[in-house]
Amino acid sequence: MVSVLLAALCVSQNGFEGKLDALAGAKNTTVLTSYLGPGVPESDLDFLKRPGVYGIGRYGWNVEVATMPSGQVLAVFHTKMTTQGIGDQVFVVQDSKLVRRIPEEDAFGHRLVREDLEVWFNRPAKKAKIKAEIQMKRESGSADTVLVRISDHYRVSSVVNAAGQDVAFAQAGGVVGLDVGDDSESSLTLTYEGVVNGPGFSGTVGMDEAQLTNDYWWPMLARQPIPFSVDIHTPLHWKAVANGALVSNEAVGTEREFRYEMDVPICYLSLSAGDYQEARKTVNGIDYWVLSRELSRSDMEMQLELMPDVIQHFSQFKKYPFPAFGAVDSRLYGGGALEGYSYATYGTGWLPDEDAHEPAHTWFGGIIPNTYLKNFWNESFAVYGEGHYSREGGPGIRADQRRAFVRTARPSGAYATYSCADSGAAVGNAASSLGYGKGALVLQMLEYELGRKLMVSAIAEWLARYPNGRAATWADFEDAVGPEHKLFFDQWIRRPGWAKLSLADVEKAGTRVTGKAIFEDDPYRIKMEVLVITPGYERSQSVVLNPSGSSASSTFEFTVPADATEVIFDPWGRTLMDRGRVSRRSGRMPMVVDKAHEGWAPSRGRRGEWDGGSRAGLLFVGHPDTMPVMKELCAMAGFQVNGDFLTYRS
Repeated sequence: MVSVLLAALCVSQNGFEGKLDALAGAKNTTVLTSYLGPGVPESDLDFLKRPGVYGIGRYGWNVEVATMPSGQVLAVFHTKMTTQGIGDQVFVVQDSKLVRRIPEEDAFGHRLVREDLEVWFNRPAKKAKIKAEIQMKRESGSADTVLVRISDHYRVSSVVNAAGQDVAFAQAGGVVGLDVGDDSESSLTLTYEGVVNGPGFSGTVGMDEAQLTNDYWWPMLARQPIPFSVDIHTPLHWKAVANGALVSNEAVGTEREFRYEMDVPICYLSLSAGDYQEARKTVNGIDYWVLSRELSRSDMEMQLELMPDVIQHFSQFKKYPFPAFGAVDSRLYGGGALEGYSYATYGTGWLPDEDAHEPAHTWFGGIIPNTYLKNFWNESFAVYGEGHYSREGGPGIRADQRRAFVRTARPSGAYATYSCADSGAAVGNAASSLGYGKGALVLQMLEYELGRKLMVSAIAEWLARYPNGRAATWADFEDAVGPEHKLFFDQWIRRPGWAKLSLADVEKAGTRVTGKAIFEDDPYRIKMEVLVITPGYERSQSVVLNPSGSSASSTFEFTVPADATEVIFDPWGRTLMDRGRVSRRSGRMPMVVDKAHEGWAPSRGRRGEWDGGSRAGLLFVGHPDTMPVMKELCAMAGFQVNGDFLTYRS
């Protein structure tokens, strides 16, 4: 009788699984909602309706149903994954209904303490085999089954405990249920392998190169940051790299074995191996390197020249924590780039480049990690870091750099839908827009609010005191900045949208400038830069727009020199706001064209005239030898033009 009941259950479960799989493949959320249990919101199926961040979901969704060691039945919606996006979507099944979604951030009261990994490649079969020893500690709760996650192309073949005894497990998609028992600490070893073949999207194993970067090749638990080691087995002539420090590189028979130790707990692991060419250089005690099968020797050496200044710049926030920093150039990776904290991976065609974004992640995403499940704060800091390096680092004239490399703050529709604080991977492409976009612009505004020195001090304080091994959010940085700036974070981080304002009744009487800021929607307190121009001189100062209470307007008053001829509000476009009819895009600015060089002007665009007064809002196209105003502008910018050659303050 028992066997008959089990057979009936399997038939029933397989039929249910098949229906869900077909509906998920068709992204038919209309019918799928009929499988939701009472109280389960339809929004739990939104991952099928919209593209996931970083392209997740582009390869379609499937469903597997499995009974976990606890006896709980789970339906797992899975797809090909790339790191930092959403993961497999897990639902509890009862009576052929999806009665509850288990969010990925649910760690079941456990914490991953450490992982020790070992990797082999079967190149002809495009396979990777991995052995992962994971150490866990029970922190709270009583769950004896824990769900860890890997990419869905891996299949677990065995799980054993520290005594070598088999441990019960079950897998559906990339979700593996493990019986951890009731011990306060546990050590389990998982063995799994799979075909890894996602060039340009996730990991790929080929005959000349194997790359697991962007692949979930290690077991994750709620994307918790972990320290780890990894042993990599490769052909004898290959080179291999993973996060952290290289501690051994030995020839063993026909193989070469590399071992890396990563003591900084991180959420996302990288690994590449291949028949690479290598270039190296040591600067100030740090070993810089480049690995590539595509770059020329001169391009690799150029990259070595560009990296040290970047690492030195960010080390002002906290000392760089590794003995080396490098770059992997790979045609397998595609056109983007990914941080690795002790190195970065770039798609072929990117390098050589003075990239500051991926190295910035060593501090923002590495030393202080981010799961991407709540928000993309670390991408905001990496984009802000790019701008900070351009303004404050490397060769150049600081005063000019600080003007030239202010990023113009333009609103985007996604900013109105979600806040920076609540925009994790589950919201799809809006997460990217807020992380790489609004959050970075807000940090640039905060730098102006605090001043450059205090901004650096706040970031350094955050890095110095943050607890090792715990993922952070925007609120953790706010704590480092201080409670006196709560309103700033309320407005720009916790509130969706941007400032919609116009300036009215602006008048100059002697040395006094007065006016009113009128807000269309929610008012904002804004510290805004003002550029004051006098004959032969200009200076920057600030005005604070500070509506009281819920008032939608704010009067202001400030003093200027009596001979001031122009007052330009927000001259570099730092404030995230609607500018009404004013646009800083050159394609929309009226062009004043040098009659001697009509052919230089784009065919499309609005022509304008200059009356000899204010030059604000005009685009001048011409040569200083034949256009006097261009000669004046070049002199102001520090350009020297001789024929077809331009020299910048030589």
